[in-house]
Amino acid sequence: MSLLKRNKDSYKVTSMKRTRIPVFHRFWGASILFALFLGFPMGTWTWMMLNGVHEFVPFYIDLKAIHLKIQIFVFFGLFIAGFALQSGAHVLDSKPPRSERVIWIYPLILTGVLLSLLQGETWQLLGHGVISLGNLLLLITMIQTAIQGTKTRLLPIALLFVIGFSVFTIAPWLDLTQPAQSFFVVWSAAYVIVLAAGQQLVANVLGAKRFTASTAWPFALAILGSVVLVGLSAFTGFDSYELVGFSMILPLLIYIIFLGIIPALIKTGPTSLALAFAFSFLWVFSAAITLIVYGPLWDAILHQLALGSVTTLILAVGARVLGFFSGKAPLKESTLTLFIIGWQLVPFFRGWSSILALGEWSVWFLSGWVEALFTIWGIACFLRVMKVLKPDQTKGQ
Repeated sequence: MSLLKRNKDSYKVTSMKRTRIPVFHRFWGASILFALFLGFPMGTWTWMMLNGVHEFVPFYIDLKAIHLKIQIFVFFGLFIAGFALQSGAHVLDSKPPRSERVIWIYPLILTGVLLSLLQGETWQLLGHGVISLGNLLLLITMIQTAIQGTKTRLLPIALLFVIGFSVFTIAPWLDLTQPAQSFFVVWSAAYVIVLAAGQQLVANVLGAKRFTASTAWPFALAILGSVVLVGLSAFTGFDSYELVGFSMILPLLIYIIFLGIIPALIKTGPTSLALAFAFSFLWVFSAAITLIVYGPLWDAILHQLALGSVTTLILAVGARVLGFFSGKAPLKESTLTLFIIGWQLVPFFRGWSSILALGEWSVWFLSGWVEALFTIWGIACFLRVMKVLKPDQTKGQ
């Protein structure tokens, strides 16, 4: 099949047959709203200050801290939590957790984030504790789900969920204003869970393979090694950046080769989801190569991973899954495909802003581009989130 010809069945959206009450949409609704009104606007505002097109304000550091907490714990954290709770059981070949057991975790994390934004050490400590508690409950839930699953075949995949949610649990106590520590969280928590839970879409939609016992363990061990090396580099001054960069590339190569990702992408053609996975992989390679060639440009590396890899997948996966559960895609496939392509300007300019000499016009353009694209996507997806609320009135597993 031609690379430019899309397999129609790979992007056709029909209402999914529900075997239980969906849980992901509440997490995603909160994720979208907070990112739409707080996370991205504050990010673009602080970036404009950093590039001299907007005057610095005395509370710049506070704004930066708010932006990071919203993006990591709410936009990434809640989106990924909802994704893991909905599809993790299928990946682990286990029984999914009941909706009523986990549905109250997302307001718990939101409460913790809001408390942590208040002035006063006591409020911030309390907020951090509540965020950690919420993620600890997610960790326990995923462990319980894994225990009921097929251990011999998928135990290594359960390890990925354990690593990811463990890092999310300790993350509130880190100094996220340090780009190296934020990168550690996004790589070791957000992206690791995305790779684990994303196997459901990789297999069912893209037609790739699933991990077996013989292929999953090398991948899990490569991920574990990378998490350790990235952590050493972020927290101890370990400066073998070439080794750290290669440790990021290795598990991704195993993922791509063992699951047959490239043949699956070629067969699928340039659909929004296929392009999202392709761009996501490319931005990980870009972040790793930046680290290898330029050293610890952590801000650049962080935003290549966060905006290029994680956010690109959220844009595509969010629209795709909401279409499955609501019976109608938030955006037309052709529109979403253009969105995915157009979004790549964001990680390119923002991720390379430490290296590129950006003019004032570039900063203004990118700031407007980010807000326009995410606003359109966010509103469209939130409207579909509201349509998924109706199945809550029916009985589930």
